[in-house]
Amino acid sequence: MTRRIIGFLLALSPWALSLYAHYWLQQEGVWSAESPYRAVISVVLIGLGMLSSFLLYMRLTRNRAKP
Repeated sequence: MTRRIIGFLLALSPWALSLYAHYWLQQEGVWSAESPYRAVISVVLIGLGMLSSFLLYMRLTRNRAKP
């Protein structure tokens, strides 16, 4: 049970890091609302984090499912 929770949290970490990067870029003033392509960059940043989390989760569960 503990191993499963650790694996789930490990798989969630790329998504959490992408969300934090998005937050940090906003808070530090690296980009503003007037930045060109801000919406596209936001979608790509969060999408890459979600895709990375999905791929990592699939890899972790595939290795655990093999007998």
